Amino acid sequence: MKSIPLFLLAVLFSVSPVFAENSDHPIDIKLDKSMQADESTHGMVQALTTAMKEWDAELNKYYKELQDVLDKKGKESLKKVQLEWIAFRDAEFELLDAMMLQAEGTMYQVFNANYQMNIVKDRALELKDYYDAFFGAGK
Repeated sequence: MKSIPLFLLAVLFSVSPVFAENSDHPIDIKLDKSMQADESTHGMVQALTTAMKEWDAELNKYYKELQDVLDKKGKESLKKVQLEWIAFRDAEFELLDAMMLQAEGTMYQVFNANYQMNIVKDRALELKDYYDAFFGAGK
């Protein structure tokens, strides 16, 4: 098994939103508690997978909110961009899975789950930001 330098773990945990800071979002709070409750590889992967599913639900909520306020051209553009993002996400997940399988050590399962969760989280927050900026309170 390959030995992983401690500094590599420190870098991952310092740059990852899950490990670096405690977000006020309920999904992140729940994730943080779950990660602390079960620090095993299985427990962390399970917590990250659950968080990814919850962020995916948020993504779908914000997508629908945008669809509800956009005109026909905007709806078509959003749908096109979202389908392209889904293709990007799937390709990115495939790459992450391939790298995880090539790496030795169970901690890479946690890295993989964390990166995948953040891809979905970032898109959910991006759609929320679009909605808030263009159609949010006071608009």
